[in-house]
Amino acid sequence: MASYRSRFVRGSPKIITANREHLHDTVHRSIGLVTALAPHIGYAAGTTLARQALANGRAVKDLAAEAGLLTTGQLDTILRPESLTRPFGRPSSAVTP
Repeated sequence: MASYRSRFVRGSPKIITANREHLHDTVHRSIGLVTALAPHIGYAAGTTLARQALANGRAVKDLAAEAGLLTTGQLDTILRPESLTRPFGRPSSAVTP
């Protein structure tokens, strides 16, 4: 096992940097965001948004705003990636048992 690890480390780049712009676009174009919107707009409206986003290659957030389902401010609050990645709205300093 140690020999595999050393070969992996030798063959790996020393510095890895994230393409933040690409990651931002990927998150904001994800149709999975409909899941976060469903409690606010309902399952049927969420399904419609997801289908439109897939068909047109557009962001769920943009489609929801254009449809008047939520305001831009509401969408910004609901779809903050930082909020979506913390269970039950816990602050980042919370310790999960």
